Amino acid sequence: MAYDIGGRGDKSFNDAAARGLDKAKTDFGIEAQELEPTTGGENREENLRLLSEAGDPLIFAIGFAFADGVT
Repeated sequence: MAYDIGGRGDKSFNDAAARGLDKAKTDFGIEAQELEPTTGGENREENLRLLSEAGDPLIFAIGFAFADGVT
């Protein structure tokens, strides 16, 4: 999971995604890496690359700011 600025604890869409991930971990026993961007979000694409290179079969990019990195 690649969170947007604020990550877990932002009381917004990152937290909503985190709740879903936590439920999937509990219900289905999945394992997941979680990455947050730097304060300015400059490393969003780098985080996506790291998850991809780690062989993660499914990557969630949370937030519209990832649009360029996933298209």
